Amino acid sequence: MRGSLRLLRMTICRSGEVHTSEVICSGRSFPIWPAGMVRVVRVPDPRSLHFYHVSGEYWPEDSPANWMGRQVNIVTHGQPIELSITGQYRPVELGPVEIDATVNGSEVASYRIGQRDTQVLSVPANASVTLRASATFVPNGLPRDGIQRRVSVLLSLQPESGSELAK
Repeated sequence: MRGSLRLLRMTICRSGEVHTSEVICSGRSFPIWPAGMVRVVRVPDPRSLHFYHVSGEYWPEDSPANWMGRQVNIVTHGQPIELSITGQYRPVELGPVEIDATVNGSEVASYRIGQRDTQVLSVPANASVTLRASATFVPNGLPRDGIQRRVSVLLSLQPESGSELAK
C-alpha cells in the first residue's frame, strides 16, 4: 500500500508534562508503516506559559516605549502586565489625543493624552485589551526604514511589578 499518513498522538504524563509524538510516512515510494521516522517533541503545559501578544498598528523596536497607530489589541496569557501610554514626542500643536480602552469587549475608560501626559494601566492575566486613538500624525524624523507611518502615542509593556516574571 502506498500513500501518505500523518498520525499525531498526545500523552499527558504523571509529571503533568504533555508529550507529543509525531509519526509521518509520506511519499509515493515509501511504505505506509513507520520506518524509523519518529520525532518526539516536548510541549510545556499550556497553564505554565506566561506571555502577551500585541497586534494591530504597533511597531516594536529596541526601546522601552514604541509607537502605536490608530488601534492595537493586547492579549495577555497567564501573566498581568503594566501598560504605559505616553504622549512624549507628540507635537504640542496637535493637542491631546483621545485613547479609548476596551477590556474583553467592554469599554472601560477614555484617556486624553497630551505631550506631557502618561497613563499607566494594569492589564489582568488572560485579558484582551483594545486601544483606539482618535487621531494620528506622521512624526518628523520618521520613517527610518522608508515606510511612512501614522502614529498616535507611545506604549510600554512590562510584566506587572510584584508578579513572578517581573522579578
